[in-house]
Amino acid sequence: MNLRRESVFFSPLLAGIALVALVLDAHAAWDKIGNMNNEKDEPIAQVYFDPETVKRHEDAVLAVVLYSWNDLQEVGKESGVRYRSAVQLQLFRCDRRVFAIHRFALHNQQMGMGDVVYQDANPEDQLQFNEVAPGSIGEVVLETVCSTVPQQGEPDGEDGAPESEPDNRI
Repeated sequence: MNLRRESVFFSPLLAGIALVALVLDAHAAWDKIGNMNNEKDEPIAQVYFDPETVKRHEDAVLAVVLYSWNDLQEVGKESGVRYRSAVQLQLFRCDRRVFAIHRFALHNQQMGMGDVVYQDANPEDQLQFNEVAPGSIGEVVLETVCSTVPQQGEPDGEDGAPESEPDNRI
């Protein structure tokens, strides 16, 4: 993985679609989904999503998901990038039970607070979708997001068109 300290790819389409609600207080919009546990079934991170960011986009559903770790994390041993939380723009194909990460930002404090220590984006045409493992927190995230998406004809559910400024968390 080639680590970059700043994003060089910007997708105007997805930036506008995915993050339609500008949220000034990063804590205000998070709904807890559950815990990520280690092999001893002890919680090592809390997982949240912002239901206001759940939007349809073609055959996918977009949502902003937050992972907030109990302990400091590191991206590889030699990168020097250390973080406590990750805010991710994820795309879900609910019927196929797969997801991909479009953009993410790593923060030096929990709950997406503090400085962004690393961020990156994957071009929409190069996203790699991964199956969610049965019984995993990823499955819980997918099911939560997919059950929250507006139906066709509901506000924000027709085509996922941008309605306001992008979210400033990622």
